[in-house]
Amino acid sequence: MELSVTENNLHPGFEVYEKGQKQIQISIDRKLQSLRVACKDTRRLFFIEDITSAKGNVFVLKTEYDQLLGSMKRNHTLENSGTIEIDDNSYIYKINNAQTKIILYDDDNGKELLVCENEINNVITLHLKYIAFALAWYVNLDVPKTIKKEFYKSLV
Repeated sequence: MELSVTENNLHPGFEVYEKGQKQIQISIDRKLQSLRVACKDTRRLFFIEDITSAKGNVFVLKTEYDQLLGSMKRNHTLENSGTIEIDDNSYIYKINNAQTKIILYDDDNGKELLVCENEINNVITLHLKYIAFALAWYVNLDVPKTIKKEFYKSLV
């Protein structure tokens, strides 16, 4: 998949293409810490909160109705990687050394789920929490839903 920048001002925007077809549209509002994602005939608005706990910083993804949807934690032992949880599904993200590619893996079996590239250095890391959550949500749309875990307790 290819990540292209559509806006480069106060409200950055991105489009993700696969084989020339637009799959995801991402709009960011840094001031409101919000993320708009459009894909697969679905449009959603999310908010991201930063939570600091004894376990480190965690980014929490909430719906437009203030419902907890997921979390993101950086891996402190492996640079440019971490975990993302959406609903009851867990993913691992990794960024290559050139910071031009983000890869999502299934946390359960290590299977590569998605690779997204951008030729401009630091675009992915600059907007990491937004792009990573959008890609994980996109992947999660195709995952069968099971009983939700109480993952919020693991954050604090």
